Amino acid sequence: KYLVPPLKDFTPLETQQRIVAILDKAEEIKRLRAEANTQTQKLIQSVFLDMFGDPVKNPKKWNVYTLQEMTTEIVDCPHSTPTYSGEKRIFPCIRTTEIKNGQIDWSEMKFVDELEYNERTRRLKPINGDIVFGREGTFGGAIRLPKGHNFCLGQRVMLFRPDFSKCNSDFLWALL
Repeated sequence: KYLVPPLKDFTPLETQQRIVAILDKAEEIKRLRAEANTQTQKLIQSVFLDMFGDPVKNPKKWNVYTLQEMTTEIVDCPHSTPTYSGEKRIFPCIRTTEIKNGQIDWSEMKFVDELEYNERTRRLKPINGDIVFGREGTFGGAIRLPKGHNFCLGQRVMLFRPDFSKCNSDFLWALL
């Protein structure tokens, strides 16, 4: 024997059919979006090859530079864990945790005090337009540093300062 709820507790068949139709339509839209994303990727690759040619064969004779030639500075992070300040201050410390989809994720940002900031920026103070690159952990992510902040490097990141006579920050960031 099965316990069956009273009939009044069931959603009417007509309502059930409308819900199923909406869910079917949503699934079809989801499938079409995935297909559109695939086709967009193919188009982007095709346009890139049309504009720039095969990057390995370089049929358009573009100038080829090493990363060192495209930058004026390459600085690795201090190989130590920063001493973080318990307060949100003016010295944010960029770690791989903050590098998300080419943007700074401020939700878990940690800060350091002035003494720690000075120690971590002894070799080079990060400036607007510098690129911070995740070299370990969340490897390969990169962000451009915005104006108005005194950043320092946490662990597992590197800083690239573009040589503006050869490229701008956006271009180098996109390459990375």
